[in-house]
Amino acid sequence: MFYKTKNSDNSILLHIPHASLVIPAEEKEYFLLDDAALEKEKLIMTDMHMDRMCENIPVNMLVSDISRLVVDMERYEDDSDEGMAQYGMGLAYINAHDGKPLRIVSEDYRAELISKYYRPYHAEMKAMCEGNVGRHGKCLILDMHSFPTAPIFCVCYPEVLPDVCIGFNGNDDPLAGFARQYFETKGYAVSMNRPFSGAIIPAGLEPSIAGDLKSLMIEINRKLYMDEKTGIINDGYYSMRESISGFISEILAIWVW
Repeated sequence: MFYKTKNSDNSILLHIPHASLVIPAEEKEYFLLDDAALEKEKLIMTDMHMDRMCENIPVNMLVSDISRLVVDMERYEDDSDEGMAQYGMGLAYINAHDGKPLRIVSEDYRAELISKYYRPYHAEMKAMCEGNVGRHGKCLILDMHSFPTAPIFCVCYPEVLPDVCIGFNGNDDPLAGFARQYFETKGYAVSMNRPFSGAIIPAGLEPSIAGDLKSLMIEINRKLYMDEKTGIINDGYYSMRESISGFISEILAIWVW
């Protein structure tokens, strides 16, 4: 299985799509980089340790176990709907973080990746969201990510990077404001929808439950918890893990939507 799930008796779904370093052997042959360059690319593009950081939090969880370099589960299936596709970083990346060629993806191979990985994963996400709404009358997706301090060629970084970026949909979201206040009280500098914006909503949800689902993206600056050159965690890992756990505990205890 190329993803993991965990079930818990509450309405939160923790989604971690980019933490895996795994490129299956049968997919590796399509990449143009040598082994050393591919390992470097994975280090830059992977939200390393986000799965470990969240693994003991008592909520529902969906975690991808393959690298986003194989299939990016956060992208739209149709490239015409996906803004990052113009940079060669849609559902199936053909460019690396610096814009140089990463791999060759034919239409047939792209269709195979969608059938093999993408659609089963999104079917699972949709089922978990609908299950939460059925059991609890609501579902909150917390979409967990991290970002490197060095910019990726297709992302516009602000002059000063935040410690935490909160992504949300629409023009205003009280839950996003709650998240900002929480992380600021922990001493982190927080930005809203910059440099990353929005939050994932599964496709194909029944209209009757769509209004009972909310989504919030939390992006953590990697320098706070790891050495970006080696991928090894630093002392900040433990305080960030505690902060994330505390945030989710507060939502479960006091937040109503």
